[in-house]
Amino acid sequence: MHRIAFAMATLTAATAEAASSGALTQAEASQLENQAQLPAERPERHVVLMPVVGIWNHSFEQNGWTAKPSPVWGLDVKIEPFAWLGVRANALRGNQRLEIGHGLLVNGFDAYQPTLQITQLGIRVEPTLQLSKSMSAYLGFGVSWGRFIAPETVTAPRLHSLNRTAVHVGYEGALGIAYEPRRDRVVLDLSIVGVALANQSGSANEATQAFTDSGHRLTLGGMSKFSGAYRVMFGIGFVL
Repeated sequence: MHRIAFAMATLTAATAEAASSGALTQAEASQLENQAQLPAERPERHVVLMPVVGIWNHSFEQNGWTAKPSPVWGLDVKIEPFAWLGVRANALRGNQRLEIGHGLLVNGFDAYQPTLQITQLGIRVEPTLQLSKSMSAYLGFGVSWGRFIAPETVTAPRLHSLNRTAVHVGYEGALGIAYEPRRDRVVLDLSIVGVALANQSGSANEATQAFTDSGHRLTLGGMSKFSGAYRVMFGIGFVL
């Protein structure tokens, strides 16, 4: 009996010593081990700031007007309220090169239209499918507003006119893929966008007056409206 009492006293003393020295019990050690195996919490994504560059083209409705693919650049700002849904706003600026057939603006005159200068603002929603930890694909549906400046048309013989402008509304569909070489830090984004254009109006689409060097007045025809547009964009985004 004395031996049993002595053993119990020894065990109690050892337990008290372990507790006072900060040693972990088996249950506590197991709990800490399970916590260590949990995946690290991903940083919260507030916004992706993305400079973009690409090529776009605005085709024309009328025959004799030929559009040439031209450069575009700008800035995208994307927020991700859910893992499966993004919202992207963009501001783009670019050029549109074109060629005009003989006599289309003024009978008997060759005409050259300098490059159009286009500004566009847009927003779209992007349902997203996560392909892997670092790669995702998305669709985009949105709307945009655009305005272009057409510098004074150059003709032979020489006619004098003014710069003209026009505006339009676009309905966009996009298909893109995004890859994160540094997850939750840097995003590489590649997309192709098709745009149906509507509500096109402005002085560029209307006839205007032009004058010869001797002061004779002629009518300079309006430009053809766009039939649609597309663009291919590449961006490098920074997760803030």
